Amino acid sequence: QNNLIWSKKCYNFRNWDENKIDDYINQRLKQRTNFYLYFLKLITIADVRGLKLIIENPYNSNFLLTVYRKPDLVIKNRSLYGDNHIKPTMFYSINFTFKNNDIEMINTDKEILIHNNINGHVRSMLHEEFAYNFIKKHIL
Repeated sequence: QNNLIWSKKCYNFRNWDENKIDDYINQRLKQRTNFYLYFLKLITIADVRGLKLIIENPYNSNFLLTVYRKPDLVIKNRSLYGDNHIKPTMFYSINFTFKNNDIEMINTDKEILIHNNINGHVRSMLHEEFAYNFIKKHIL
């Protein structure tokens, strides 16, 4: 979606004048810059204080992939860890290394959601089973 916005080819722009499009893009760029600065500050604080930190972010077409280092772990299919979504997710580890423990995954039968929002479920939310399995496999 961002690629369409930056190129001014977003469908939502069809009825907007050029000034409104430029203002929207400038506002979005300022927000992204601020979020990236907060991200860098968070990493700097963790490094200086020796704090262990995990940063999770969606994988596809991600801004961090172009401006920051390669992620330490990428999970292509979250449903294998007990999540409701197949969406790929990347993880950065600060001041520690992910493990690859051989564990038996807890995975109850549940509906796999593919769309952004189904019955109030937000796509980027991690399911508690995913968190439990992820922690057992990659952290403990």
